[in-house]
Amino acid sequence: MLHLFLIRHGESDMNVQFESTIGGRGSLTPLTDRGRLQAEQLGKHLAREAATFTAMFTSTAKRTQETAGIALSQMKAYDKGLQIIENIEELSQGEWEGKNRQETYTDEITALIEKDNYNFAAPGGESQAQVEKRMLDFINDHILLQFDPKQSLKFGIFGHGFAFKCILRHILNSDPSMTWKIQLDNTSITEIAYSVRGWHIIRVNDISHLKI
Repeated sequence: MLHLFLIRHGESDMNVQFESTIGGRGSLTPLTDRGRLQAEQLGKHLAREAATFTAMFTSTAKRTQETAGIALSQMKAYDKGLQIIENIEELSQGEWEGKNRQETYTDEITALIEKDNYNFAAPGGESQAQVEKRMLDFINDHILLQFDPKQSLKFGIFGHGFAFKCILRHILNSDPSMTWKIQLDNTSITEIAYSVRGWHIIRVNDISHLKI
């Protein structure tokens, strides 16, 4: 069986501004002091779990690479390095990134989103369908090719909340309007597994390591 640990990045400057500002990719956004502490606690937790990873991946974003670097510094047993993958980046909000959230999400725009949640995209941005496809492409190309029913392999993926939600939506085959309703907090661990019977969800939004 293959186990995938979907690990969201620590709190970033963009997260702090979430209520007022549209984030999206924001790939240069750094962690806050709180986010760095969360990442340290995450690493200690993974070390306590004695998680032995076959490989670990991170998106190109600064906040995920910071989170991964801090966490891995606590995991002395892992020395294989990180693979940086563009396909696991967060949803792009295109021209909306950095704009005022309340002013952008007008009643008209909200109605358009609700009409076709799966395919709606901000100008120059991505749809939920596009994010889901590239996340699944990553899993198919980098992880499922290593599947062997006689082996138990673990893969750590440091990435982003909405991108991970798209994977969960696919596994559950739920309505796309439900994707936004999945709660994934900073440095949360969501574990999914793949066997000859297909996908299984083991745990979602595990933040038992956080003390703040």
